[in-house]
Amino acid sequence: MLILTIIVAFYSRTQNIYAAENGSVSENNVATNTMKFSDAKNRNDYFSDKYLNVKELINNDNIISVNGNILSFAEETLIHTNNKSLIQKEEIIRKDTLRLVMNSEESAKRLANSLQDGSVYEEGWDSSITVKLYSTIYYGRRKGIQNATFTYIKSMNGGYTISGSNGTTISSHYVRYSQTGMSEKTGSLVTQTKETGKYAASKKTWSITPPSTWVAVHTGTGGDIGCTYFMTLKRPNGYTYQAMLVNHVNGDA
Repeated sequence: MLILTIIVAFYSRTQNIYAAENGSVSENNVATNTMKFSDAKNRNDYFSDKYLNVKELINNDNIISVNGNILSFAEETLIHTNNKSLIQKEEIIRKDTLRLVMNSEESAKRLANSLQDGSVYEEGWDSSITVKLYSTIYYGRRKGIQNATFTYIKSMNGGYTISGSNGTTISSHYVRYSQTGMSEKTGSLVTQTKETGKYAASKKTWSITPPSTWVAVHTGTGGDIGCTYFMTLKRPNGYTYQAMLVNHVNGDA
């Protein structure tokens, strides 16, 4: 009977990267290694910097702290290897820690916030499967009071396309959007809702930037961040009907 021996090894390393003079992280000071652990030839390769892709390490999921002008990231990778005898298995837990030293505390916070930016896209059809409505919301997130995450809409765009020629026409369309929840400034509930005027049928695309006076919010329970695209259509027989597309940003943490 063969006895499988499992050896667990830990490897940890920390690397400091200093931002450029303008506070940015450039191609010159961020490693661009792309080698994968599956390409490793021997045990020592698992501990080599050749297999560390710093650019992949710098992402929102790996942030462990923002302390002054230092933004720290960490990631653990579990690697399985087998020796040639097939009776010994080694598990290597490699932990890479990156300390990104920015020129100022503001630069560190700005980078941390930018890593949380994202977008959501939705599309849908009217009941006749003739008109496709679509919209994209671009949003940002940042930490605020009580270490809560606050979300804000940066911009939105969308429109419609017509497929086929069954005689369906667009009468009008408009967008209602909202950013409601706990205010990052006061911690109290704030309701921020706005509606565009009705667009003419000839306007097939639209773009919206929310008012600069709107504050970022933590949605929690009952909050809402997103937009709803409304459209009125008419069939050849004169029948009028509605189409609607809802696009909301996922709740924050």
